[in-house]
Amino acid sequence: MKSSFYISLFLALLLSTCVNENNERGEVYFREYSDQDFEIFLNKILQNQQNEDLDFHENIAFKKAYEDLQILKHILEEACTPLYRYSSKNKIDSLFNSFIQHKTDSISYFDFTKNLGLLFSEIGCMHSGWGHSKAYKFQRNSNYKFLPFEFIILDHELFILKNFSPDSTLLEGSKVLQINNQSSDSIIKQIEKFMTSDAHNLVVKEKAVSDYFPMAYSNFIAKPDSFDLEILQGATMETKTISALTKAEINSFKEGRYPLKTQIKQAPLTLEYTNKESVAIYKIASFNNEVLSHFGQNFLSFTDSVFQEIEKNGIQKLIIDIRGNPGGWTANGKELFSYFIEDSVAYIESVYSKKQKDFSFKKIMTSYSEYSDTMRFHNGFWTDYLNLMAYPKKNSFKGKTVVLADENSKSCSSIFSALMKEHKKAIFIGSETGGAQCGSNGMTISIKLPHSHTGITFSTALYKTAVKTPLVSGILPDFPLKSDLNSILTEKDPILEYAELKISQALNPNP
Repeated sequence: MKSSFYISLFLALLLSTCVNENNERGEVYFREYSDQDFEIFLNKILQNQQNEDLDFHENIAFKKAYEDLQILKHILEEACTPLYRYSSKNKIDSLFNSFIQHKTDSISYFDFTKNLGLLFSEIGCMHSGWGHSKAYKFQRNSNYKFLPFEFIILDHELFILKNFSPDSTLLEGSKVLQINNQSSDSIIKQIEKFMTSDAHNLVVKEKAVSDYFPMAYSNFIAKPDSFDLEILQGATMETKTISALTKAEINSFKEGRYPLKTQIKQAPLTLEYTNKESVAIYKIASFNNEVLSHFGQNFLSFTDSVFQEIEKNGIQKLIIDIRGNPGGWTANGKELFSYFIEDSVAYIESVYSKKQKDFSFKKIMTSYSEYSDTMRFHNGFWTDYLNLMAYPKKNSFKGKTVVLADENSKSCSSIFSALMKEHKKAIFIGSETGGAQCGSNGMTISIKLPHSHTGITFSTALYKTAVKTPLVSGILPDFPLKSDLNSILTEKDPILEYAELKISQALNPNP
C-alpha cells in the first residue's frame, strides 16, 4: 500500500512539472508510462474530476486538454494495433506534440475536437475515430443551427440535392459556387483534412464530406447565423442569403416538402433477374449478421439458396452488387468467395493484436468487442482464426461474374473484393472500394475521455489480406464509372445498366 502511494505521489509531482494547476508551464511534453503507472495516473485524474460537467461554450483549461491527450496517446500506443499501419510514429507523435504547443491557457471544445479529427485522419483507419458526447449531441440537436440543405459532391463540386430552407426557389441540382465568400472547392478540401478513411482514401473522404456537409461545416468551418450563397441554377448566377436553421426547423421543412413515402424497407440480401432472365443480380447491402437478422435473413443459408437457384436455372452470368456495403462478418465475405474457387485458397494471411486483455484503461472503457477465452494467440497472432482459409463449394459458380463496388464498400467487403480481384474471378465496375486492398482492421474498443467527454473508438486487430502484393489503396475497378448528377436526381442506376450490358459482351478490361 505504501509503495503504491509513493508511486502515485511521484507521478503527480512529475506531471506538475509539465502543467501545474494554474496552467503555468515550461516545456510541455508527453510522458511515456508503463501500463501500471498509467493506471495510477488515470485513477488520480478520475478521482479529482468526479461529477465534472463540461460547458461546451466555455474553453477547456490547458491542463485538462493536455491530460485528455496524454490519456489518448497512451491508450492508442498500448492497444490500437493499426496506429502506424498507414502513417508513421514520427508523424503521429509530431501531431500530438503540435496540439500542446499553442501559447494560450485554454482551448475551445471545437478546436480540441478539430485536433482529434486531424489525428484520426492521419491514423487512417475507418474503424477508429472520435465522436461528440451524448450531452453535446443533445445540445446540438436542440439549439445549434445549420445550413438547411442536403448536398452531393461530385468531383469536388457541390450541388443541392434537397432544399430544407424557406426559400423554395432554390432548385435541386443547383451548383453552390461559394459559401460566405469562400469557394466550395476550398471548403471541401478544408473539411477533408478532418475526415477518416482507410489508408487516406480521398474518394471516401469526399463522400464523407458529401454525406455530412452541414454538420461538418458546423464542426470544422464556422457556425454562422446565415449563409451568403453564390448559386448557379442552369445558366443563371444568383446570390442568396439563407438563414441557418435548427434541426427541428429543418425537419419541419423536410416533412412538408418531401413527405415520407409509405414503403417497406428492402431486405439487405436480394436475388433478382434481368428482363430476359439471363443475368442474375445478387445484391448484398451488408455482411453484418445483426443487420441481416432484423430482416429474418441468414447469410449462409440465403447465399447457398442463391447459388442453388442460379445453378438450377442454368444462369451463366452473375452480377454481385456490394455497393454501399460497409462490411460486417469476415466469415460471410469468405463464404461468398468460396462459391468462385475450385481449390482451397488462403483468404486472410494473418490477424494481429498488440493486446487482448488486461488493459490499463478499463475504467474509462464504454464498449469492447471482447476477445474470447477460446481464441488462441501466439506472439500477438490469432492462430485458430477460422477465416484464414477458404474452401470451394460443391455448387461453385463457373460463369461470367461482375462485381459492382464503390467507396462505401468497406471492411470485409473490400477483403472479398481483394480476393476476387487477386484470383481473377470477376470484372469490377464502379469506383475504388473504401477499404484497403492490403486488409482491414477490427475488434474495436470505445472509451470516454474524462475532461472533454469526447468518445473515442479504435481498432485492436489488424487483418492482412492474403494477396501477393498488398497495396495501401482500395481495389480499383476495371471499368471506372460513377453516377452523374442527373441519374442521382432521377434515381436511375446507370452503373447497373452498364454492368448488364457489359456482362453480355467480352469481359476483358480496357488495355
